[in-house]
Amino acid sequence: MQRLEAVASTNDGFKLSEVDLELRGEGDVLGRLQSGGKSSLKLLRVIKDAELIQRAKGLAEELQKQGLGENLRQLIEKEDATALKQS
Repeated sequence: MQRLEAVASTNDGFKLSEVDLELRGEGDVLGRLQSGGKSSLKLLRVIKDAELIQRAKGLAEELQKQGLGENLRQLIEKEDATALKQS
């Protein structure tokens, strides 16, 4: 019924897709199942938290540009090597 009401109230495809996503569920957005149902996201919801997700993506891309990924990889390798020496 909610889908019918949405279709009757707008011809905006983006709005209709948001309504469908809310009703159907976002599915396992971090995995392979995309047909709705339970989300693998524990604290976020794709529609409700879309702005926060976009901001986090932008920050992650900026950190990656600054070389954080490589620096983090080197730090982990160093800590792994230290831990192996101690065991």
